[in-house]
Amino acid sequence: MQDRYWLPPSQARRFRLIGALFLFAALVMLPVIVFAGLTPGAYPYCGGEGCLWEAKPASLLSQEIRLQVEATAQARTAFAAYVARPDVRLGLAAIEAVVSVPYALLLACVGLALRRLGAPGGRALVEALQWLKRASGAAVIWALASPIHQTLLESYLSPGTPTGPTLQIVVNLAYIATPLLLALAGYAVTWAIETALRKQNELDGFV
Repeated sequence: MQDRYWLPPSQARRFRLIGALFLFAALVMLPVIVFAGLTPGAYPYCGGEGCLWEAKPASLLSQEIRLQVEATAQARTAFAAYVARPDVRLGLAAIEAVVSVPYALLLACVGLALRRLGAPGGRALVEALQWLKRASGAAVIWALASPIHQTLLESYLSPGTPTGPTLQIVVNLAYIATPLLLALAGYAVTWAIETALRKQNELDGFV
């Protein structure tokens, strides 16, 4: 007999496929962390000669500091020499992990929730909700990690800039508020569904 939490086979396959895509995206965060150290500030730049994958470490700086770095050839050379140091590259990868690891956990938890929804079993929905609650927690950590990441990045690169070593505290509430509110909303909805299921199971026990 088909369990009440099972999905139709076609829908179950779609859920498992989408879940696998989320898990793959989570794995992609590992090379993102590595490349943050190997090619800091790298983006595809397109021009008259086509598109190139070029590292521009100055793009990691705030606009004000970046303009100071790019103002003179001496400042550009000093900053390039600082960023080229192996210990600095390793530090940049570690700083990237501050924000990429929570994001990878968020993607992985969502992927596992979707995979669980597409699997057979009477507890499929309950277990999927547990993974969604973990995803909400990871989303909260990811949102709060954003200003920490930017503060560490700006401060870590400051010795190579004309300002010299300084503690650059960067807090952009616009980048924090939206993901934080969405994470809290997701947790609240998940908690409400979980509570409704629990009450339904209690009522079924009396019947």
